[in-house]
Amino acid sequence: MGRRGRLVEYTETVETEEEPYGVEMVQAAAECRICVVRKRETMQDRSIRMVTSIWAFSDDNTVRFQQKLADGELYVPYSSYFSPEKISVTVPTEVKFYGIRYGTKPTKAQKTSWINYVFADVKSKPIPPYPSSSSHPFPGPRTPTPQPPSIHAP
Repeated sequence: MGRRGRLVEYTETVETEEEPYGVEMVQAAAECRICVVRKRETMQDRSIRMVTSIWAFSDDNTVRFQQKLADGELYVPYSSYFSPEKISVTVPTEVKFYGIRYGTKPTKAQKTSWINYVFADVKSKPIPPYPSSSSHPFPGPRTPTPQPPSIHAP
């Protein structure tokens, strides 16, 4: 299951003589479904590891966008004060674009340090997964531990 997205965009370096360190936002997908996916991968030594990625699948089936999350890293997404449905992930990463067929190699890979996920509404924001595989990826609210009643002298 995913959340409805209006836009996914990322930064791309655009170097010109006037701006040698210039960047611009590039649209990856418009109307789409945004999902956090955990996938089990078998390594060469037969050990198993869980890989977490954020995927965006466009409604017109032309874009499959992946941002792979690094193992053991803690991600802090930022929300926009003026646009609460926008979540930004600001870490150096590589995004990949795939064709419409499952199992094909990426058609494009791009290094970036900023990705915006714009959801259809504020309620569509997902809960980010915990990086540790030992804890549940989507923890609910913590319930307080019941305390024994205190005994007071009259």
